[in-house]
Amino acid sequence: MASAVEHKKLKNQIRLKLGRRNDVVLWNNESGVAKYGAYTVRYGVGKGGADLIGILDGGKFLALEVKTGRARCTKEQRMFLNLVDKFGGHAAVVRSVEDAEREVDIALGRPRAVPVDG
Repeated sequence: MASAVEHKKLKNQIRLKLGRRNDVVLWNNESGVAKYGAYTVRYGVGKGGADLIGILDGGKFLALEVKTGRARCTKEQRMFLNLVDKFGGHAAVVRSVEDAEREVDIALGRPRAVPVDG
């Protein structure tokens, strides 16, 4: 089972790599519930919200759900990703920096070239 540390590390690696690009802006979307005295506060875009959310050149919304190990999406995560796609954004599950780069390129209509050995 992948650890929370591995998950956080991969999210940060993706943010650092994609942060060098000028065609996407990403934010870390921490979500959950916190208690402040007698108050309970939910934070993030909501239950199931993608780990990384952003805007692509041209204004398209981007949602990347980061998974490590054999982790799978929850029902709420699948619902969030499906809503993003339904309303014209681009949503994907990514398991590596390369996956994230590829998804940004696909969302921008620029599929990455497959490297040729030799």
